[in-house]
Amino acid sequence: MDREVFYIAGYDPKSYRFYYDLFKKNLKDYSHAFNIKADLSKIEKNEQFPFFQISCEGV
Repeated sequence: MDREVFYIAGYDPKSYRFYYDLFKKNLKDYSHAFNIKADLSKIEKNEQFPFFQISCEGV
């Protein structure tokens, strides 16, 4: 299943870093619970927006 998630700044007082950390914690919990290997890249920034990538094995 491929999915794209967008965070639009300005609608929430929290920064993208908060959601990155939240996602990172939950991905770790999920990968342990379902015995999968999941890697999360560091936040990258381009001219338009910050983003990160996820790679998974065993899904």
